[in-house]
Amino acid sequence: CFFVSPFDDAAILTFDGYGERTSTLFADGSGTTIRDLGRVEYPHSLGSLYAAVTAYLGFKPNNAEGKIMALASYGTPSLTADFRKLVHLLPGGRFELDLSYFDFYLERGRRVSPKFIEQFGPPRIAESGAPDPRHLDIATAVQTVFEETLDHLLAHTHRQTERRAVCLAGGAALNCVANGRTLPRSEFRDSNIQPAAGD
Repeated sequence: CFFVSPFDDAAILTFDGYGERTSTLFADGSGTTIRDLGRVEYPHSLGSLYAAVTAYLGFKPNNAEGKIMALASYGTPSLTADFRKLVHLLPGGRFELDLSYFDFYLERGRRVSPKFIEQFGPPRIAESGAPDPRHLDIATAVQTVFEETLDHLLAHTHRQTERRAVCLAGGAALNCVANGRTLPRSEFRDSNIQPAAGD
């Protein structure tokens, strides 16, 4: 994302499901050098969080996250406070998922745990008609918490690098709604988002 950007110097933030083990990378780019400033390792992953909710809402994970992003605009914030319990923001730009709500890292064929279902209700069955208001509120909640976590990541990246521009990459970095909200309120004045996030 840095080498194809128009910038000679820039902060770098990648966030996705995971690449090998890293789900989030903080770095600084200058000239032809990239300096690693820290990582968040899987299973603590914004991409995996979003994919888990995508599957829970009856859509194909790692494929239909854009539908969840769109559905979020129709919901209310009624479940957002409950969803904030799923992601803990930590010092140093780090975050952790409360893994008791998830099964995606356990190879069980499902992405959310019984605790998630107890808290938020039964999953939506795929192709079962229009999502109901509860489903819309869940989409709103995951999008809001995603954006709050991205605010946290961007703030840390800027503190570490003090760069004017940031380069973003990874599947989760293609959440255009989050980018449109978080980048303007960050300390960065310019950005470049690498669009080819596929493996």
